[in-house]
Amino acid sequence: MKKPISLTQAYIIAFLLLAMWALFAYLTMLSQIQAQEQYAALINVSGKQRMLSQRTALLANHFLDSRDPAFLDELKEHRLLMLDDHEFLVSHIPSDEIHSVYYDKPYRLEDKTRAYFQLLERFIAKPDTFTTIQIYLKTSSLLPILDHAVNVYELESRDRTALLMRLEGYILLGSLLTLLFEALFIIRPALKRATLTHNELAQMVEDQTERLTIYKQIFANSNDGILITDADNVVIDVNSSFSRIAGFSVEEVKGKKPDILKSSHMDSSFYDHFWRDLLDDEHWSGEFINRKKDGSIYHQRTYVFLLKDGKGEVKYHIGIMSDVSEMKEDQNRLENLALYDVLTHLPNRALFYSQVQKAIERSRRYQHKLALILFDLDNFKSINDTLSHRIGDHVLQNIGTLLTNCTRNLDTVARFGGDEFVMLIEEIQNENNLVPILEKIQKLLAEPMNIESYQLHITCSMGVAIFPDDADNYETLLQYADTAMYHAKKHGKNQFSFFTAQLNDAVQQRLRIERELVNALGNKEFRLRFQPVFNLHERRIIGFEVLISWYNPTLGIVPPEEFISVSESLGTIHAIDRWVLESVRDLLAAGKFNGLSLSVNISPKCFGRPDFIADIEEIFSASEVCHQVIFELTEEGIAKDVSYAKETLEELARAGFKIVIDDFGKGNSSLDQLVSLPVTALKIDKGFVSSVEQSEQGRVATNSIVAVAEKMKVMPIAEGIETAEQLDFLLTESHCSYGQGYYLAHPLELEEALLLLEPKAGE
Repeated sequence: MKKPISLTQAYIIAFLLLAMWALFAYLTMLSQIQAQEQYAALINVSGKQRMLSQRTALLANHFLDSRDPAFLDELKEHRLLMLDDHEFLVSHIPSDEIHSVYYDKPYRLEDKTRAYFQLLERFIAKPDTFTTIQIYLKTSSLLPILDHAVNVYELESRDRTALLMRLEGYILLGSLLTLLFEALFIIRPALKRATLTHNELAQMVEDQTERLTIYKQIFANSNDGILITDADNVVIDVNSSFSRIAGFSVEEVKGKKPDILKSSHMDSSFYDHFWRDLLDDEHWSGEFINRKKDGSIYHQRTYVFLLKDGKGEVKYHIGIMSDVSEMKEDQNRLENLALYDVLTHLPNRALFYSQVQKAIERSRRYQHKLALILFDLDNFKSINDTLSHRIGDHVLQNIGTLLTNCTRNLDTVARFGGDEFVMLIEEIQNENNLVPILEKIQKLLAEPMNIESYQLHITCSMGVAIFPDDADNYETLLQYADTAMYHAKKHGKNQFSFFTAQLNDAVQQRLRIERELVNALGNKEFRLRFQPVFNLHERRIIGFEVLISWYNPTLGIVPPEEFISVSESLGTIHAIDRWVLESVRDLLAAGKFNGLSLSVNISPKCFGRPDFIADIEEIFSASEVCHQVIFELTEEGIAKDVSYAKETLEELARAGFKIVIDDFGKGNSSLDQLVSLPVTALKIDKGFVSSVEQSEQGRVATNSIVAVAEKMKVMPIAEGIETAEQLDFLLTESHCSYGQGYYLAHPLELEEALLLLEPKAGE
């Protein structure tokens, strides 16, 4: 379809046609003026010429017919006038053809005219020359030439008139063509465009009507509330969702201001900022805490924008709002989950960190001190394992409440997880201010805790670090508090310990151990030592406990009790245990120990790994020495997950390995749990053995463990035998047949251990 001419193009064509028509009109007027001027000149010259010719002929005839003296006088009076008329004709000839008549041969009318008047002059001066003059006048060609000039004037006048008529015809034709083009290019397209514009206008009206209908439906059915106010903030209209959210009907809010939604939860400064931002930016988004018609408070998320007129003046305020109260509640719940402990509702590690950072800033500003107190419940794991996690959760909740009640409003109590709590005490002068608080906590904990049908006695170990005396940042303070707490737990539990320089030395030593331990295995710095296990009655070696030693070029000899826990925290203990097992396998496979068993201590961290059995199978897959390998596991390591331990130990037993429970008596395992395990021996913790000389409790505990071993039908092995009295007690009173210790033999290097196994001379 051909594209219709645009309105702009029509205007351009119309302008060109009008310019063309104006040009034709100008040319017409100009040609008419010039033609009229030439025509008038022709008429004027022709008339003068004819009059001159007639007057000359009349005078000539009169002269020929009469020699009247009066005529001569008249001729004298008019000759000059006639001469002037000829001069006029000569100087005002309008035509090239007439010009040739006067100036060119053969006519030379100018010469003939001058000769004619000269003759008249002589005649007037000398009348006696009449005959000569008469002859000349009769033979002169002046009069015919004058008549010829008159005819030429008439012919030229008719030609010019015809030319003028033709020009007028051309101009008329141009005007008609102009009108025709205007009709074709302007009037017809304009009419079409007028029709098209009308159709477009009708379609536009239809579209706008449809849009208004859509907008009306959107306004009515929008899930968000919509409120419209005028420039004075007076409500003009609201939709049904606004009524649903706020509880006010349209009639109740029309003509009023939105102030009816205000609550006391937002002060005037908020609204001042709101209006300033809205007028500056022409829009605003944020939240109001408003009041519904029934008086309930709700959170309203709102977007407000301005509508202005053509002059830039504000006409309307449009507010779009939604009730986000439920979302705010969900958000608060999420924040609580992120920042608060679910069980005790105390701040968690993240929130506590933030609180301490703020407290440190305040302490620096006001020159105050603050303290971090780290709590760890003593033997809490046994509560979970023996009484259930439900009882343990109640204990933790009660501890959280107790610690909170011991603090001021400006202090903070948090739970880091498990049975570990931490307290922030602000605005203290020195550590003496903390002692009453710590003693109060100990006193409250000493009171029996009744949970369901159980009466529990809870104790805890506490470590204290002070800002800025001990450290000037949160991480170091927490580390020092942990060091002090560990010191309190290590030295008897149920006590508190302040961080000291000596403890700091221990921390620095631990850091050095961490730094050097990373590359110790790769640098082959570990060695195995072997402590004999004896049949006490026969003083015969029945096996060896494999111990690991660390010889570091920087630190020297580092005992296992210093680096094993560090290795567990670093995650390198798995590689160390694997190296020990591989070394034991190779020694046994080489037949170094004459068929005796080697006991290997397995870290609880490694025992609890999902791939522990797979690692053992991989290490001993091609070996036949499994029956000579004894795995020593602590009672505490087994008690963490008895069902897992039972399944894993049974699988080890099926493979031919033997199982020994190490440090027995320190944990809180029940006899029922232990009986079901495939255990070969129980090792009596050396703490009980070392106390049999001074403590009745130690003797009773040792005898009880031996009795448990006999009931389980396993070997009791006493650890840490260091004196003859201890050995005598074990043999005579406890009837413990197996043991090890410095009194019997120190841990030996491999060559020394093998030397003990060589037959003595005479045997």
